[in-house]
Amino acid sequence: MRAPPSTKGVEIGDTTRQSPNATTTTTTAAPSGSSGEKTPAMLESVLQALLRDEEALDATVQRAAVDNWMRLFNGKWSTLQRLIDDYPGLIRAHALQPNTAYKRMNVWEKQLFRKMDDAKAAAELRREKKFLMETLDPAAAEDHIRKHWQVLDARKKKEAEAAKAREAGRGMLGVLSQLKERSDEQKKAELAKIAAQLPEMEEEIEFSDED
Repeated sequence: MRAPPSTKGVEIGDTTRQSPNATTTTTTAAPSGSSGEKTPAMLESVLQALLRDEEALDATVQRAAVDNWMRLFNGKWSTLQRLIDDYPGLIRAHALQPNTAYKRMNVWEKQLFRKMDDAKAAAELRREKKFLMETLDPAAAEDHIRKHWQVLDARKKKEAEAAKAREAGRGMLGVLSQLKERSDEQKKAELAKIAAQLPEMEEEIEFSDED
């Protein structure tokens, strides 16, 4: 049986929000920008849809869970939107533990995805790591990410060595080409020398009487 919705604060950046005594929360409005930024009402609607899929939660607990998420992330809508957009599985897996979902997202974001230069590759890797992101605790996630970077660094080193070997091969072909050119020049010089000697060679020919 799952625990009731958490009443503990969730640390977001340098801000820690504590649960108010009142059952209702006044949300701080977020501007609706043109870059896909969602309003608090839109985020709440998506949260409701995500948690509605959790059959283990009845309607009353689902409503309380949504209220808990909205309260804890009040004023931190961009962080909540990142969780919704990129880590919906974490929200489902930790529907009653927003703090846990946030901390796990933070590990993957700060130590892996934000360090990647290619946003498309980062999005693809998020999909590949979906199961691990939802199941590994922060310590295990950090260990997995460290090994990921080690493998990537080793691959880059191997690719650099291969590129260096290819460059060396191209350099050798250039040297051989130069040697071939020099050889051709020498041949041309020898042919020119022979051509210059032809008149003398013709004078030395003795024709037979039959010719």
